[in-house]
Amino acid sequence: MSPVPLRVTVISAEHINDLPKMPIVSRSPIPDPPETISYVLDEPALDTDFWTVAWGANLIARLQSASVDNSVGYVVPGHPMLGDATMQFLLNQETAGTIELELFDEPVPVVLTDLLGIAGGSPAFIDLMTLLDIERQTPFNAGALPFSSVQTSIVTNVVPASTGQDLQRILTRRFRPDTDVRLIPMTGEPEQFELKLSELGDEPTQRPCYLVLPAATGDEFQRGVDDLQRLVARLRAPGGCPWDREQTSQSLGRNLIEESYELLDAIESGNAGKMREELGDFLLQALMHAQITEEEGGFRLEDVVDTLIAKLVRRHPHVFAQADVSGADGVVQSWDEIKRAERAARSDEEPPSVLGDIPTSLPALLRAQSVIKRSSRSELAVEDIESVSYEAYGSLESDTEREVVADLLHAIQQAQEHGVDTENALRAWTLAFERILEGRQNRDVSTP
Repeated sequence: MSPVPLRVTVISAEHINDLPKMPIVSRSPIPDPPETISYVLDEPALDTDFWTVAWGANLIARLQSASVDNSVGYVVPGHPMLGDATMQFLLNQETAGTIELELFDEPVPVVLTDLLGIAGGSPAFIDLMTLLDIERQTPFNAGALPFSSVQTSIVTNVVPASTGQDLQRILTRRFRPDTDVRLIPMTGEPEQFELKLSELGDEPTQRPCYLVLPAATGDEFQRGVDDLQRLVARLRAPGGCPWDREQTSQSLGRNLIEESYELLDAIESGNAGKMREELGDFLLQALMHAQITEEEGGFRLEDVVDTLIAKLVRRHPHVFAQADVSGADGVVQSWDEIKRAERAARSDEEPPSVLGDIPTSLPALLRAQSVIKRSSRSELAVEDIESVSYEAYGSLESDTEREVVADLLHAIQQAQEHGVDTENALRAWTLAFERILEGRQNRDVSTP
């Protein structure tokens, strides 16, 4: 005979006094707890391993040990069906037949009543809203926040006094620090807190709260790339900017080259503020081209991202597919093999190239460096490369040109053998030359 499943009755802390008399386990500390509470899960969190990967088993064990006649109450802050990770676990356990779960009769949670203006009863559906249990999302990975600025976002289980500063740091990756936010106590107190996101770390309340981030309206924009995409679309839309609306991918081509060099200047200057600005201008070019193509019925920005992700995963099997490579040189060799396979796979669409796709618009020295580097890594024999190199001299008009180019190529080959980037080395020398020359000229002018 199979054991009788544990019966768990769930209720919010706001309505705990409505619960029939039974032993109670509480998800978090609550104001004026009744005598029937036998355990509060948050209490051991600071000095034990309760909230480890085994926390689900710990929760079931705690509920079982507190139960009487195989029944126990479980109290959560806020409405049980609003984003609590432990509730999701218990729902899964009910599906698996481990427990019998009963949701005690709950009115619409105060946060939804306040936000949506509900007079009574549950809404048929909740549109454009993100619910997030902060404990389930910590730590965030690379700023992967599940938020959209065009919809209301609610973070549950926020205790500002203990998590406010960390949460503020995380959320300002996507939201401006001056964003107006609200804290609504999850335990039912009527008092609410209105503050700026930048002030969240200074709020001393110990109560678990909902943090409400309002949806942006009209021409309001936050800090996410999706906000920038929306802004670019706004500039291109009817009633937007006349100049932006006139642009085509062809007309913007020159801008891309100029922005690339301005970004390179910023990187070499070591000026972080200038680099941040120029990275933005460079990113704008990609978004403009994607927006224009989408308007023409072609690919969209998400297609660009999808293609890039697929390429990066495919070209990094040592990261994503457990392939073995030996150091950076092994990565380069693997990279070349993968790119050759990619070119072979699309040989029906375009003629294969021995050296791959090297843009013809690159500066001559940089392109020559790339050609020589790739030819040395290709499957061509050294004799073939030397023969091709000699034959190419015939395209030059004079012996003087051939001698100069030969010296340049020799210098590039020497630099490659010693691991020197010719383009960067020459640029560094040129910048130093200009700086020293200007310094001497200024000194001579200022000397009486």
